[in-house]
Amino acid sequence: MESYSQLTQFTKRATMQTITADQLLAELNHHKGQAKGIHVRELAMQVYGELTVTGAQERAVRKLVNDLRMDGQPICAHPAHGYFMAECQADLDHTINFLHARAMSSLMAVSRLKRISIHTVLADIANAQTITPESNDPATHEEQFNYE
Repeated sequence: MESYSQLTQFTKRATMQTITADQLLAELNHHKGQAKGIHVRELAMQVYGELTVTGAQERAVRKLVNDLRMDGQPICAHPAHGYFMAECQADLDHTINFLHARAMSSLMAVSRLKRISIHTVLADIANAQTITPESNDPATHEEQFNYE
């Protein structure tokens, strides 16, 4: 016989709806610029249309945000402001700097745990990736967004 908590967890998983990229982008388009940022819990509540959300729903929103960024969508974020669509290049620059600092901090932890230099970690990453001229050309990405 299953316990109450097991049944509750099953019910939560079974009833959790899936959100789409279009739904998330539609909500984020109401949050353009840092001043209109929305934190993940509130964003999930809006997208799912619920008064409360689970940690799994918040993680689903974060994953979808990351997927959309990988597709080139100008979704910005900062812990103090939440998620928002870039309104200008400065918004993107702030997010890029934040993500860069966070990534470097994680890579420093990797270098310390492996007891190797950060340069070795970065070289390992560079050797593991294949960068084509097209994927590394900033002009390719600049044309996608008009901030005016």
